[in-house]
Amino acid sequence: MPRLIAMLGPSGAGKDSLLDYARARMPDLYIQKRVITRPPHPDSEDYISVDDAGFAAMDAAGEFLFRWQAHGVAYGIPSACLDAMADGRVAVFNGSRSAFPRMREARPDLEGVWIEVSVDILASRLAERGRESLDDITKRLLRQAPLPPEGATVISNNGALEDAGNALVEFLSP
Repeated sequence: MPRLIAMLGPSGAGKDSLLDYARARMPDLYIQKRVITRPPHPDSEDYISVDDAGFAAMDAAGEFLFRWQAHGVAYGIPSACLDAMADGRVAVFNGSRSAFPRMREARPDLEGVWIEVSVDILASRLAERGRESLDDITKRLLRQAPLPPEGATVISNNGALEDAGNALVEFLSP
């Protein structure tokens, strides 16, 4: 059965690791890459990097199902995920917890999966990545949303990746 699902949660919660886990166990799962106006980074999610002009051109051409701004960067979810749904597949993308309510207004069929992680584990993961200063990590942690958005299914990623991964696969399975 086709479904459209946004993975939600703070940076460092493990969304991409969980998507990789699900992809390895669900060959028909369609994972839509985000389009982001920042240069590619080898230690980041797999995304489509474009400049501001390229993003604006894609937006003007109607190529985005969803788009939003955060932290001075533009994000877009290509509407190609709808083609996967038309083929009967589950389509998943790395979404935005702040943009999720607007996404649901546009697509009431959109489901959300909130990846929950404790502040201590999140701080440790962000520090291990080494992409942000301790001050930036502290600021990031202070702005975290304490509760999942309304209507999202919660999966805890405070333990073994396998535990959260199995919970995600179960949720995504027909």
